[in-house]
Amino acid sequence: MVILFHYKPGSTILHRLDMRIKLALCVLFGFLILNGNILTLCLISALIVTAFIILTIPLSFFLRELKGFFIFLFFILIICSLTTPGEIILGLKLNSFYFGFTLKGIINGALFSWRFLLIILFGCFLTITSSFDDIRASVLWLVKPFPFVNAKIVSTMVGLVLRFVPEILDMTGEISIAHRARCVNSRRNPFIRIFSFCRNLMYRTFLRADEITFAMQARCFSFETSDAESEELNKIQLESWLFLILAIIIFAVLIIIDT
Repeated sequence: MVILFHYKPGSTILHRLDMRIKLALCVLFGFLILNGNILTLCLISALIVTAFIILTIPLSFFLRELKGFFIFLFFILIICSLTTPGEIILGLKLNSFYFGFTLKGIINGALFSWRFLLIILFGCFLTITSSFDDIRASVLWLVKPFPFVNAKIVSTMVGLVLRFVPEILDMTGEISIAHRARCVNSRRNPFIRIFSFCRNLMYRTFLRADEITFAMQARCFSFETSDAESEELNKIQLESWLFLILAIIIFAVLIIIDT
């Protein structure tokens, strides 16, 4: 069962938090992830592990679903190791080409991959504990005060993207199963396998986008007559305020540690 970027109903404190508080937490800790040192990243990683324990989701199972991202991060690590100048700790010579892996490049690549993974996990935490309608209503509430910006269009686009990403991931899993059933993975040429997978994924993605477009047109959808305004947010409860205060205290402590 794929749970990556899928909403999982629940009654935990993370589910009960106000959506606006969750967005504020993502902004605060996103800033720390991008600018923090190794100790700060370790503490944020511990907080994320604690969050998944509260959600009763095995982190090992969740990381297995991120194996595609790990391959991408591995290539980033390799590229950083080869392109960053510094002391070469490992050299490879292929014909007339020489490749040198630098210590500074490995460290920079590992830190970048670590930060990227934490941001992905924060995004997963947000989508697992929040329904798409709540996210759309919160985006509408946040964007509405800004002049010359159509809040309904922005909130609707965000809602469509958040609904479409899980569907693409589901399509990816279905296509992989279909390829294994048809022994496509037994082809020796990896480029043929990649081309076949990408072709089927793009075809199904565009087909699904057309279906959503036709469904919206059949229902006479319009930004001016959409029901986004009716999705009013409740007042922020005391529990959410206390959680935000605790998060700000943790944020301040991490800033002090980072400096």
